[in-house]
Amino acid sequence: MTTTDERRPRAQIDNGFRAPGRARIAAGSLRKDRWWTAPLITFGTLVAFIVYSTWAAFVNRDYFIDPYISPFYSPCITTQCAGDTFPKLFTGPDFIAPAIYILVIPAVVLTFIAISTFVRSVSDVSLLNPGAHGFTELIYAFTSAGNNNGSAFAGITANTAWMNTALAVAMLVGRFFLIIPTLALAGALVRKRRVPPSAGTFPTHTPLFVVLVIGVVAIVAALTFLPVLALGPIVELLKI
Repeated sequence: MTTTDERRPRAQIDNGFRAPGRARIAAGSLRKDRWWTAPLITFGTLVAFIVYSTWAAFVNRDYFIDPYISPFYSPCITTQCAGDTFPKLFTGPDFIAPAIYILVIPAVVLTFIAISTFVRSVSDVSLLNPGAHGFTELIYAFTSAGNNNGSAFAGITANTAWMNTALAVAMLVGRFFLIIPTLALAGALVRKRRVPPSAGTFPTHTPLFVVLVIGVVAIVAALTFLPVLALGPIVELLKI
């Protein structure tokens, strides 16, 4: 019985610089224009926004100027914000733990997906299908490992040194780095004293709160994973 690797012709997995139909030239591209200008500007703009937004969130001030609030990092989500007294509820573990909980899985999943695209054993052995479908295989493999017990699309070979290690680390981080901030947040909330309702209290039993929670979850998930999904399953669907 032949394995997947034995049945896979070399020409099927070679692409890009190693594609058999590509001219044998040393240069990576024959373009003479400054094609890198637009991607560089986009990259610089996004990095600058990430740096600014991170700094602005941790400064924890200048978030409310009557009658406006910052739509990006303000803890005031309604016009009934209590001003300077409200952010005091978000100090220590109960401020940092939710951010860690939200960011740890996207960070580890997207990082390993990006690194895997440059690993030679992934393109030569692990991925049966090049292009968008092969990228989708990587997305699914690391997403399932980081969020669950790990599974894979048919066609991907995960039994390599890199894939075994990367998937194991993703699964390890997905377990413990969610448990730790959760326990830290629970301990911080237990130590808090009950505070009577005030003008800054936002009721959690109203339809508005439900809509806000669902909206935040959907927006954060879309902003986090939509770019990588656009390079994989969305492109593959559009090519059908």
